[in-house]
Amino acid sequence: MLQLLDDQERIRMERLSKPADRDRFSTAHCLLRVLASGYLREPADHVLIVRSCTQCGEPHGKPRVQARHGPDLEVSLSHTAGRVVVAVGDASTGVDIERVRPLKNLNRIAAATLSAMEHRQLDRVPAAEQAEALLAHWTRKEAVLKALGCGLVVPPETLIVSGPGEPPRVLAWPEGVAKAQMRLRMLSSPLGAGYVGAVAVSSPGDITLWERDGSEIMEQI
Repeated sequence: MLQLLDDQERIRMERLSKPADRDRFSTAHCLLRVLASGYLREPADHVLIVRSCTQCGEPHGKPRVQARHGPDLEVSLSHTAGRVVVAVGDASTGVDIERVRPLKNLNRIAAATLSAMEHRQLDRVPAAEQAEALLAHWTRKEAVLKALGCGLVVPPETLIVSGPGEPPRVLAWPEGVAKAQMRLRMLSSPLGAGYVGAVAVSSPGDITLWERDGSEIMEQI
């Protein structure tokens, strides 16, 4: 898989101190190239991923797959303990996943990421389920912010989304961020138990979400 990484990705991977983090990083980027090669009908080692920042031009912006013929592919990546996920779409796309786990600093994290309304919703959730509820909120927010290409430049508590148990959608936009027609979906079967994830697509109409087990795609390497 390492042969598919470009020089910049190798440098970023080598900066990660933990082997598991390096494994997830390399797996996600190789999975993206193998997946994109099927759409572009060219070898995976020919797939070009660009990350030019829209503000400064430096290579730390939202990734996209540059097509030699036709439109670029809109993509997003996320990884957490034990899982990586890659989303590919024909409109601006963001994806985020988290492993459900106890959160020692749950109240501090909630204060930094949730609006007052969302915090009240979380308070109504049984204590044993609050960590998963908070992570569900977080993945919805992060997916939307990734799709917009602004990431955590926008304070997450200013973006209000529906809570767990409700259809995922944006309820209120931060000041200074252009309102988008954002479609939100929760990820399901391929993640397995113990994980939550969301994908957001900027689209005026409804979207169709196909989910595939990445291990089947990686067998093509």
